[in-house]
Amino acid sequence: MMAEANEGKKLSDQDRMDYEKKMENFECPFTWELTSELKKDINKEWNVSDYEDVIPLMKLMRCIVHVYEYTKNNEDLQVIIKLLSVCDKVIIAIQESAHPEISIEAAEFILRSTKCFVFLHFKMEPELKEIFAETKSIDTFDKRQTSTIKACKSIAWSKYAGTKESIEFIREAIADNANCDLWYCILGKLLRYKRRTPLFYAEPDAEEIESFEKAYDIMKNPIYGVFLGKAYSEKKKNDESWEIFKRVLPDIPQNDTLLLIVALGCMQMKDFHNAKNCLDKVAKTSDSMYLHYKGLYLSKQGQYAESCLFFEEAIKGNNYQAEYNYIFATQKSKNKDFNLTQYLLQMLDRYRNWSKAVLQNITLHLAYTYFKKDNNIEESLRYFLEAIEVNPDAACLKELFRPVLFCDWPQKNIYAILSKDILPIVCRQPDRFDEVTVTRARKIRKLIVADTKDVSAQNSLLNEVETMINTAIKLIHEPATFKLYTRENPFGEEQLLLNNTEVLYASHFNESRPTKLIIHGFSDTGKEAWIRSLIDAYLKYQDVNVIVVGWGILAADPYPTAANNTRRVGEYLGVFLEFLCRESNLEYKDVHMCGHSLGSHVAGFAGAFLDGRIGRITGLDPASPLFETPILCDPDFRLDPTDAQFVDVIHTSGTAFGFLAAIGHVDFYPNSGKFPQPGCNFAPTNTYCSHTRAYQLMTESIGSTSGFKSRSCDNWEKYKDGRCDRNPIVLMGEYASTSLRGKFFLTTKYAPPFAID
Repeated sequence: MMAEANEGKKLSDQDRMDYEKKMENFECPFTWELTSELKKDINKEWNVSDYEDVIPLMKLMRCIVHVYEYTKNNEDLQVIIKLLSVCDKVIIAIQESAHPEISIEAAEFILRSTKCFVFLHFKMEPELKEIFAETKSIDTFDKRQTSTIKACKSIAWSKYAGTKESIEFIREAIADNANCDLWYCILGKLLRYKRRTPLFYAEPDAEEIESFEKAYDIMKNPIYGVFLGKAYSEKKKNDESWEIFKRVLPDIPQNDTLLLIVALGCMQMKDFHNAKNCLDKVAKTSDSMYLHYKGLYLSKQGQYAESCLFFEEAIKGNNYQAEYNYIFATQKSKNKDFNLTQYLLQMLDRYRNWSKAVLQNITLHLAYTYFKKDNNIEESLRYFLEAIEVNPDAACLKELFRPVLFCDWPQKNIYAILSKDILPIVCRQPDRFDEVTVTRARKIRKLIVADTKDVSAQNSLLNEVETMINTAIKLIHEPATFKLYTRENPFGEEQLLLNNTEVLYASHFNESRPTKLIIHGFSDTGKEAWIRSLIDAYLKYQDVNVIVVGWGILAADPYPTAANNTRRVGEYLGVFLEFLCRESNLEYKDVHMCGHSLGSHVAGFAGAFLDGRIGRITGLDPASPLFETPILCDPDFRLDPTDAQFVDVIHTSGTAFGFLAAIGHVDFYPNSGKFPQPGCNFAPTNTYCSHTRAYQLMTESIGSTSGFKSRSCDNWEKYKDGRCDRNPIVLMGEYASTSLRGKFFLTTKYAPPFAID
């Protein structure tokens, strides 16, 4: 076939050199220095992401890159000619789309330049002479043309591992023409690929989201909307994601990739009806992505055994992410024959020729599984060292580690797990381990120290193992306990455990009910009489789950230390709520946390950890020392309105133990909000009495027939003078309206019942 195609050729070596000289300034993969990236194992079939079928310029460039690869590898000329014919048809599609910011002249120039190099390579003089005569250079002063060239370069480079070059070229394209929607979409896609290569569950940054937002703002193309919705979802902006998906759902073209992305978005919002509709429209049901998402659809509805069948089929298509979903579903299905350690070893072998980032990730999970599940320190250190040596600066070593093993999540990064949990074991019991293991431990510690740039921090880290021994007794305690009460077990507490689904499923916890959490403050333990009274009130008047968060050990420290412990307890509580919502149908909006004193800030840190998704936080006289006095803390270090969808605060000992500043969406000030409160007249205890009044008022509000009536007002003086009497009455306490904003004042009685009829 090649001989027939080249028969009668008259292209001399001198002619060839002349053409090469004239074509130096042509724009196409042959002049874009892609040679070093060229893959030798290219597929015979032209295979691109199917969503590119509806973006003609991307389809054109993927096809041209294949032409380039086939030519460089001396593939069958007839196959190349067929690909060039496909390119001609795509050019027509670009012309017909008539995108005002994409230059058809630039696209034609790239295609003709490519044809010139193909015909030159195969010494096809008549064809070369004809196409060369038709090839006109672009106008370098026309920014629409130059930006199209640079965007096409970006698409070409994205075929390889050249993400850096791809991003640079698309940014240059945007600099030349900031009005093209497609350029922003391409940038967003490239940033997403770069982000997920080392850590597939990493969240998108601001630039990635802004890129998709700009693309969608310029042109309301449903394709851009799908990618924007996915970025919002990965950033855990669920409301924004859902709004976008609902908007584009009716207009999505019949395209498998786009349908699957929307299906996943629907699943994450628990809209399984629309998720199924999207899955049912997918044409290629044997495709790995479809099988993966079908498995997710089943898994998210609790059909774990059935989902595993789909994950297994997806994995056969080298679907790396499906591996982890399979591991999760298999553990959830309680498959007794599943050995996680052996499975991870097989994964390590399966993906041996993949990127270093993938191998590092698998190796870390294997190392942690050996440590946590198998209690095998020797093999654990072997694989931890192997993983770190792949790239000691990798982000996956320094970010919060999320093991695939079902266990209490460590809430630390890999380096912290090693220095705090594993290396101390070797230090304490060196005789238990062989010389190889001890040597590995020393190497790991050196690598951890080397990663710490600050000299004083290095010295601190070198002594960390010894320090850990001295503090080990305290660290074995979890930061908090979670005791459940319901109408089925009003007095027989049931302790829930983080990441322990067996205990959760065996308890009386009912995700269809709202969930109330009570969090005590400084020096309390969670067993106080006021907590029992609050539990009784909730269970008498409402059908709810009540969970008492006990952090007595850390609350018993000296006040400055206990105040500092609120972040640790709060974040641990946030992880517990993540577990609760993940393993049941409980929704964050149905969670209401009531925290007294330091417990208010514990609730705030838990809410902040969950990005403010919690439905409500009630601060019962939030602790002021070190948070408001001597200076008001930054909101990141205390309870504030961003910690929940609704934050209401009851102030009763302002200027003493409690906050006086307004720190919620709505702040209630009974009897001015300061101490002493009415009835707290005994001098030695009037501050404490006023501080405790907040939870007394909250408890009474749950069953009160009259309620605590308050009015909006600027300050207590105006309220007492009657200057706010025309403002509407609103209730303080349990039944406060979530739409309220601002400061509200009221008066109460001196003794229970405190509410004034």
